[in-house]
Amino acid sequence: MGLVFDAPLGGVQMMSALFARGIWAIVAGFDRSVLQFKPGLLIDRAYCDEALARFESALEAVKGMRSGSR
Repeated sequence: MGLVFDAPLGGVQMMSALFARGIWAIVAGFDRSVLQFKPGLLIDRAYCDEALARFESALEAVKGMRSGSR
């Protein structure tokens, strides 16, 4: 499962922000704008809800970094 960001290093930035929030994801080796997710097969709705909340928090942090760098 992957997610493409519009920024050339978007995947790298999200990987770092997610790691800080306890979510493991890795940037694609062929494209640093792509973030790969590798969830386990035995995940439940509660895990998904928590992961999405952490993802949203990480996304807001990365958006803040990008707007603060202009």
